[in-house]
Amino acid sequence: MTLLTNEQREQLLENGRAQRDAEKRGEPIDFYPVVKLFTPEAQATWLLTELHPRDPDVAFGLWASVSPSLDRSVSRSSSTPAVRGDYRR
Repeated sequence: MTLLTNEQREQLLENGRAQRDAEKRGEPIDFYPVVKLFTPEAQATWLLTELHPRDPDVAFGLWASVSPSLDRSVSRSSSTPAVRGDYRR
């Protein structure tokens, strides 16, 4: 399953490279989300801001579940499709 378009993937990688360089200078960047992924059955939302430049399967951003709070998230984009539920309930 493909979750990202080529344009989204390139923007996330560009953000990841910019973040790596900014952190070396001690000036991390707070990016706006590039992609919103939502799974209604698990009631989870990911707002992805960047991909790790050397391991593009690692995504960074925010994650929200049923609770009203947002948490910083590091996840493997290859495992995101596994967060599923039963549509037939």
